[in-house]
Amino acid sequence: MRTALWEDPAGYGGQLARQLGIPQEHLLAGLPQQVGMLTDRLIEPAEVAALVVQLCSPRAASIVGADYVIDCGAIKAVQLSPFPDRYRWQTGVVLRQNHHPSVPDLVRRVIEHML
Repeated sequence: MRTALWEDPAGYGGQLARQLGIPQEHLLAGLPQQVGMLTDRLIEPAEVAALVVQLCSPRAASIVGADYVIDCGAIKAVQLSPFPDRYRWQTGVVLRQNHHPSVPDLVRRVIEHML
């Protein structure tokens, strides 16, 4: 995700770029392709925020125990269903919602996950 962790010269992205001997901009530009992101770009914080807002809305009140993936397709796996003749593709997990939490609780959990 496009955060200070990657963009700040003193952050992990800056340190990694220095260790590799390349400009940080080149590291950030090539990172999505190197990790297999299908969108060829880093995830924007606003994309995660949009999911949080949706999950906190009354429209999502019946969503329980679901996994939400925001990884641009970087993680690839096959998840088998309880029915042996069915399967579905799945890509990683960012947020698990086991109940319909309050807005501050959900936002806190997302922010903690980002740090």
